[in-house]
Amino acid sequence: MKLLFILAVLTSLIAAQDELQLAGTINCQGSANCMGCKQPLGDGGMLDFVKQHLSDDAVYTGTYAEGKQIACKSCYFTRDEGLCVTLKNVGDRTVTGKFVKDALQRLRDHGCKYCGWERLWPGIDAGIKVDYVVNGCIKHGDKIC
Repeated sequence: MKLLFILAVLTSLIAAQDELQLAGTINCQGSANCMGCKQPLGDGGMLDFVKQHLSDDAVYTGTYAEGKQIACKSCYFTRDEGLCVTLKNVGDRTVTGKFVKDALQRLRDHGCKYCGWERLWPGIDAGIKVDYVVNGCIKHGDKIC
């Protein structure tokens, strides 16, 4: 009986560890303004916009890519604030438009509704982020930056 209890506890600990590792890879956190912006990741939102307008062959590399806004969707018609897709800590790695689209799809599949972050490579804190920004590459509407 004790052996069964110990096995159940070990199984629970292993499952919890797997969930912690996954939580470090994808999360749906962002600014408190993400939800108020009313620009969803899916259902006519950022993911659909990027799939339609960003070329699979677009290339973001090195320091040029660092913090670069890839695409933005404005929250309001008269301001330059909105939700933007950016790259963080990519170093000398190359990210393509296809790579961006796939990452956004994984955020959506994970359950992210407005904002989120995905670590792109194991072991380093480099990733793609969808978050609220005050100075997007837009004045109003949607734009590939």
